[in-house]
Amino acid sequence: MTQQVLSPIDRAILECLQADPRISMAALAEKTNSSVSVLSCYILSGQEDYLLRVVATDLDAFADFSRKTLAALPHVREVRSAFVMHTIKESHRLPLPQ
Repeated sequence: MTQQVLSPIDRAILECLQADPRISMAALAEKTNSSVSVLSCYILSGQEDYLLRVVATDLDAFADFSRKTLAALPHVREVRSAFVMHTIKESHRLPLPQ
């Protein structure tokens, strides 16, 4: 079995969980300078490099996440945002053959 090398964020999460296994996700995110709400992350083709699907309590919370977390990353040059105004259809079910 090969050993996996833990990233600094992995180590920080494990240290927090070992110190307090009942810590809330919000408190864990706060202590590790991460986000409790980054739901999805995709690498894209085309002009943009990544697409993050994020849930925030309000625009101020998103702005805070965008400035303090995303824009603070070492290789991030620009952050572009778009917001869902209304959901027409959303499904996570795959179409299955009959």
